[in-house]
Amino acid sequence: MESAARPPPPPAFRSRVKRYTEDTRNVAAWLRQTALNCGYATSAVPPSLASGSGNKAEYLIKTSDLIPMAETIAAHKPQPTIPQDVIATISRAIKLRRRETRYVMSVGAKSKRSQLEDSTHTHFTERILGKVRDVLRPTGQPFEPEPQADTMPSLSDRLASLSMPDTDESDTISEEPFNNLTPVYIDFDDMEVQDEFFLAIEIFMEDMFYVRQYIDTIWTSYKHGMLENNVCSLLTNTAIDVVRLAERQFALLLRRPKRFPADVFPVWKLPALLYYK
Repeated sequence: MESAARPPPPPAFRSRVKRYTEDTRNVAAWLRQTALNCGYATSAVPPSLASGSGNKAEYLIKTSDLIPMAETIAAHKPQPTIPQDVIATISRAIKLRRRETRYVMSVGAKSKRSQLEDSTHTHFTERILGKVRDVLRPTGQPFEPEPQADTMPSLSDRLASLSMPDTDESDTISEEPFNNLTPVYIDFDDMEVQDEFFLAIEIFMEDMFYVRQYIDTIWTSYKHGMLENNVCSLLTNTAIDVVRLAERQFALLLRRPKRFPADVFPVWKLPALLYYK
C-alpha cells in the first residue's frame, strides 16, 4: 500500500515591511546614541512617544538629522568602532528600496524616468541612507554597486522569482549593535510619508504572493491526484488565517498619508491604490 503524498512544506512567512521598518528605526537609534556619545548636540526635545513595550520612550528624529549624526561619528577622534552589522543593516534597507524603485522606473515612460529619479521615491534611499552608509563605511572597504538595468522583467516573472530561496548574507545580520538602545520615531515629511506608504504596499503584495504561490502548488498537486481534497482545504484555510494576521500586523505598521485614512482605505483596498498611483 502506497503512503499518501506529503504536501510541500509551507514557505517561511516573513514580513519584509516589518523588517524594513525595524531596520530603519534600528539604524536611526544607533546613529542617535553613537552621535550623542561623540558630542552631537540634539535639540532639547523630550521623548515624543511611548514605545510598544511601554518601558522605554521613543525620540523623534527627522530624516535631515541622520546625515549630520553620521558625519559627527565619522569625524570624532578617536573614531568609534562602526559595527559591520550596522553597515549591513543599512545596505539591506537600501537593497529592498532600490529593487522597488528600479521596477517602478522600468514600467514608467522613459520620458518620465528623470522626474522619478529626482523625486522622493529615491530621496530617502540615495540621498539619506546611501549617504549615511558612505560616511560610515571604513576607508578602503570595497564598494559593491547595485546592479543597474535599463529593462526589468515582467510583473509575473518578478513575482515568480520570489519563490527562489533567499541566500543573501543579510539574513545573518546580528541585532547585537541595536540592543539596549532607546527606540526612536523617524519623522518623515509629507512627501516621504507618501513614498514610504506606496513602498510598503508594494512589498506587502509581494509577501502575499508567497502564500498565493504555495496554495497554487498544493491545488495543482490535487489536480494530478497527488494530494487529498481535505488536506488541500485545511492548508488553504490555514493560509487564509496567515494572510488575515499579516494584514492586521501590516495595518499597525503602516504610516499613512493624510489623504488615505484607514476608515476610507482599509488594508484590503490598498492594492488598488497602486493603479491609482
